[in-house]
Parts: sequence; structure tokens; C-alpha cells
Amino acid sequence: MNAKAKPADGDGRKAKQRAARLAAQRRQRNRRIMIAAGTGTAIALVIVVVLALSGGDDGPAEPSASVTIEGTEFAYSPDPVLALAGEVEINFENTGQTGHDFVLLQEGVRISRPEEFVDSMSIGRIPSIAKGTSVTRTVTLEPGTYQIVCLLPDHLEAGMEADLIVSRPIES
Repeated sequence: MNAKAKPADGDGRKAKQRAARLAAQRRQRNRRIMIAAGTGTAIALVIVVVLALSGGDDGPAEPSASVTIEGTEFAYSPDPVLALAGEVEINFENTGQTGHDFVLLQEGVRISRPEEFVDSMSIGRIPSIAKGTSVTRTVTLEPGTYQIVCLLPDHLEAGMEADLIVSRPIES
């Protein structure tokens, strides 16, 4: 018998306390990010105005039939992703330091916690891939806004989600 063994309920209590502490730290970090984002938004607005006045042609990416989305800790980039309706080739690259997955939800479906997810919501999924790897899938999409989420534990809660905005091609 191990003299250092602790009762299982004590371990569960510690795990719950640790989870609560991590959640509080995440909320505090998100509040700091939101404050910084306000300052960053003002700076970004100045940059956009300067670029517009200087004739800069680096605008937002154009919708495409082939998109590359990077997964990091804990975000997808770009956000939003722009694509053209029809067959869309999605290349998911994990540029982060941990595994990430990629779940494309049906148009108009939005979740904020993994517990809300059911398989019927998904129209495309790339299971967790290791850092430094990529996977390509092709899906057929109608115009609309689709949510992309990572369902690995704590990733969605940490903000790992993005929008895929699908539009019709402009006819000449």
C-alpha cells in the first residue's frame, strides 16, 4: 500500500479547483485582450486611412475556390476566411505548438462550447492534426456564413473559432 496515495475525491476536488483557476485566468486574459483590442482598433483605423489615402492596394483577400487556414494557439487565421460558392478546397495547416482540429459547421449554426456540438451540425471535419502538418479537403458550399471551430478540450473556450464567408462569383 502506498502511503502517499490520496483519496480519489480529493484528486477530483483539486482538478475542479485547477479547472476553475484556469478558467478565471482565461477570462482575465480575455479582458486584457479586449482592452488592448480597443487601443489596437484605433491604431488599425489610422493605418487603414493612411493606406487608403496613399493608394495602397493591399486590401482584404478576395474570395477564392481554394483557401488556406492556419491553426495556432488559439485562433484560426485569417478570420474571416473568404471563399466562392461551389467546390471549395480547404487546406488546414497546423502552425501551432499543439494538436488542433477543424470542424466546419452548417451555414447559420453557431456554438460557443463543445458540449453544444452534435455530429449532424458538421459538414466537414479534419480530426486533430499534429503541429507542422496540413490536410486538404474539398467541400461544396452555398453562399452564407459558416462557423469553424476546434473541439479539442478548452480550445473553443479559449477563442479558437472563425467565420468562413462564402459568396457567389461576380459575373462579368
